[in-house]
Parts: sequence; structure tokens; C-alpha cells
Amino acid sequence: DKDGALRGRAAWALGALKVSTPKVIQALRAGLSDEEGVVRLHAASALVSMGQAALEAVGATPLVRALRDANGYVRFHASRALGFLGAAAIEAIPDLLALMMDEEARCRAAAAEALGGIGEPKQNVLRALELALHDEEDEVRAAAARSLGSFGPAASRAVEALRNSLRDGRKWLRMASAEALGLMNQAAHNAIPELAEALHDDAWGVWMAASEALHQIDPEAQEIWSSAQRALVHPDANRRSALADCLGRIGGTSREVIDALGSLLEDNNVWVRRDAAFALGKLGEASAPAVPRLIHVLLHDDEWVQSAAFDALVQLGREHVESALNEAIALSPPSFRSKPTDQELQNQRSNLKVRFRYRWRQHFFRPYCDRFF
Repeated sequence: DKDGALRGRAAWALGALKVSTPKVIQALRAGLSDEEGVVRLHAASALVSMGQAALEAVGATPLVRALRDANGYVRFHASRALGFLGAAAIEAIPDLLALMMDEEARCRAAAAEALGGIGEPKQNVLRALELALHDEEDEVRAAAARSLGSFGPAASRAVEALRNSLRDGRKWLRMASAEALGLMNQAAHNAIPELAEALHDDAWGVWMAASEALHQIDPEAQEIWSSAQRALVHPDANRRSALADCLGRIGGTSREVIDALGSLLEDNNVWVRRDAAFALGKLGEASAPAVPRLIHVLLHDDEWVQSAAFDALVQLGREHVESALNEAIALSPPSFRSKPTDQELQNQRSNLKVRFRYRWRQHFFRPYCDRFF
């Protein structure tokens, strides 16, 4: 069409449809060179939203040319596209390194992310990302930290700069720095003091990232457990919930970990109890001592907690669950074992608890017991 704005909207619509036919790819490739910036912008953005197959069909060359576009949004989306393209975009590295000096922070951040996505830990790439850790904008520093983390121990020269980023900067930068240090494993051993300090960060996302990083660097790090004990009684339910999720993800077979998660099953917040049940399921057979508590919440707790407890019990298997489950069923009140009354069934729509209780009685205790236990 002769109307540039309409061509731009057409490019956007093609990206929203996500149909990567040859004709669509050809149109979007041509759109990257359109005379109107809005068309180039939406063509690049559409290719990103359409995914890997569309990007591979277009190839890196037109996207590399788009990195030199006068429109900052075009440069931004072209950088993102090249990052998603991965190793096939290796020819873009010189232009991405040049874009690391762009006047727009979003473009510098996108270039840093793209270098990590391409995955070539060359010295000039690592050096550019290390310099970006000192950028005046936190979004650029966080992007550089994430990319350095993706290179693992090969980026160990950046450990000192990442340690500094854990002490200053916004929470997203602190979180990205902790994650990057964890991915460097033993190469980031010198960062243990800063990571231990980050366990007391006000942002629970930073605390979780630091916990996982410490576990990756040193699974026996005492700092993790000492901080976890404080989090067990933290007044913020989000922190206690984060503790449960973190213990489930980093793993652990010690009785202290199982007891901590078991105590969280008795928390006064339903989401904390749910996350504790999920975490116990992730730990597998190590969570066998918590079976009685899991069965208790399965029988008596909120439906979300019941669902998580059921998943955890299934993960444990028959040998750990059968006898305790049979005993709990035998001791449960008759109202739970018997069929609901007609009045209860009539009130199902307004009484979610009755409906869910009946569902679990019919669908868990009979078929699932036979099937899994």
C-alpha cells in the first residue's frame, strides 16, 4: 500500500497472526528495508514474535543491516531477533559490539542480551560485556550480567564486577548478578561473602537467586541454612513462600530441610502451605518423613494445598505412602468417607468445599489409590 502507516499496521498484524509462510516471510524481509521507519519497526518486532523458524527463514543478514537503522526501536528489535537466532547470527557480533555504544539504553541492553544469546565467548565480547557492567543504566548492567552468566566459567573475569553489582543497583540488577555468579560455579567462589549478604536482601527474588547461586557454588554452604532459619519466621508471607520454593529447587536431603518444609505446611498462609507441599514433592523420597503432614493437609486443607499434597504423595510412591494413607482414611470422619447428602449436592454450586471434597473422595481415594499406590 502507498500509506506507510498502513503498511506498518499490516506488518504488526502479520506478527500477531504468527503464520510463517514463505509469502509472509518475504513480505517482512522486505519490510526491514522499507522507507518508513514504522514499517521497519513493526517488521522487526513481528519477526521476533513469530519465533525461531521465522528468524531462520529470514536469516541474519537483513537483521544485521537493521542494526544500523536510524530508528532506535528498529535497532532494538533487530538486536532481540539476532539474540533469538543464536549461533546462526555469529556474523552480527561486530555490529552488536558497535551497538553497545549506542546512545539509547534500550539498544545497548538489547545488544548485550543478543551477545549472550549468540553464545560466542570471544575475548572482545567478554570485554564489552564487562565494560557494560559499569553502564550508567541498570537495565544495561542487568542485561550484561545475564549474558555473562550464560557463558559460565568462561566469563570468570567479571566476578569482581558482579560482586560489586550485588551491593548497589536496583533489585533486577542484584538478581541478575546473583544468577550470573551461580552459573559460573566454582569460578565465582570469591563471591560467597556477597551472596551470603544478599540472602538478607529486602527483595525476595534477590534472596532466592542468591540462595540458588550459593548452592551451585558450594552445596554445603552453611549460609543458606542459617538464612533459611530466619526466613521460617519472617513476618512477610511472600518471604516464607519463597523459602519453600527455594528449598524445593535447590534440593537437599537433610532432616533439617524436610522439617523446615513440614513446619511450613502448618503456616497460617494458604499459599505458603501450597508451596511447601510442592517443594516436598520435588525432593522425592527424601521427603518421606513428611508423609503424615502431607496426608493431613490432603484431607483437611484448602483445595490448592490438597492438590499440591496429592502431587507430592504420588511422587513418593506406594512404599512410602500406602500404610499411612490407609490409616488416615480409616480415621477420617464419616462425613468425609460417605456420599454427600442430597442437600449437599444441591448446594454444590455455592459450596466449593463440598464439591471439591466429593471430587477428591471419588477420584483420589478410589481410582488414584488403585493406580498409584
